Amino acid sequence: MGICLSARVKAESPAHPGLNSQYVSSGSNNMSTDCSKNSTSSVPPTPRTEGEILQSPNLKSFNFSDLKVATRNFRPDSVLGGGGFGSVFKGWIDENSFTATKPGTGMVIAVKKLHQESVQGHREWLGVRHLTTKSDVYSYGVVLLELLSGRRAIDKNRPSGEHNLVEWCRPFLPNKRKVFRIMDNRLEGQYSMEVAQKVANLALRCISLEPKLRPNMQDVVKELEQIKDSTKSTDSNASKSRDGSRQRRRSAGDVIPSNKVAHTAYPRPSASPLHSK
Repeated sequence: MGICLSARVKAESPAHPGLNSQYVSSGSNNMSTDCSKNSTSSVPPTPRTEGEILQSPNLKSFNFSDLKVATRNFRPDSVLGGGGFGSVFKGWIDENSFTATKPGTGMVIAVKKLHQESVQGHREWLGVRHLTTKSDVYSYGVVLLELLSGRRAIDKNRPSGEHNLVEWCRPFLPNKRKVFRIMDNRLEGQYSMEVAQKVANLALRCISLEPKLRPNMQDVVKELEQIKDSTKSTDSNASKSRDGSRQRRRSAGDVIPSNKVAHTAYPRPSASPLHSK
C-alpha cells in the first residue's frame, strides 16, 4: 500500500503561491498566508518549499486536485481512520503511471490529511522534513485511545480541556486508579481492568513526545497479540471453572427422591459424541 502526505504548509516562493505537480499537496485549496502568525518558537521552522519534504526521486508527489480525484473529494465514506495528526483517507492511483484514478481501479493508497491544529503533526512531519515509522506509531497510539475511550481524536464539541483526546488522556494513562476515567462506558463489563491497563500503557508509549522512546510496530503487534492470548486464556479458565462447579454440585451426594427420578432427563451414552458404536 502506498502512502501519500497531505499537509498544510507555507511555501516561500512568491512566484508560485499555489500548488503544482512537483509539490506535496495542501490540505486545503488555498495556501495559507498567515502560518507565520500562528507559529511559535517551540515549533521547528518549515522547509523552504513544499518540495523539500520529499527529497527522494523514487517518491511521487501529488497536487491537491489529484488527491481529490483519488479520494472522491475526501468523502466521509473514504475515511479509513483518524489520529492525533488528522484523518486517513482511502484513495486509488494507477499502478503504472501513479496518477489518480477512479475508485475501485488501480492501487489503493492511504492519504493522510493533517488537522490544522495538529502541532504534533507539524513538528514531526514538517520539522524533520520526512516521514518516519515513529510518526505512524504515534498515530496508532491515538487509534488505541479512540478504541478505549470511544471518542474522536479531535472533538471540539467536548468540554474545555477535552477537545484533544491525547492531551486529555495522557495524565490518566499511567495511573491504575485513574485509567478507568477514559474508558468508554459502552464497554462496561466486557473487559478486565488488568487488560485495560495493559492497552493503556501501550498507548502511552506510542504517543510519547520523544519519538525514540516509542516502540516499533513489530513490538506493538507482538504486545497486542500477547494481551489477546492472555484474555483468551483467562476466559477459558473461567469457563472451565464454571463448568467444574456445576459438575461438582451434581455429584455432591445429594439424594434424589424416587418420585423425582423419572422426571430427570440425562443424555443416553449413545447420544454422546464420545460414544463408540
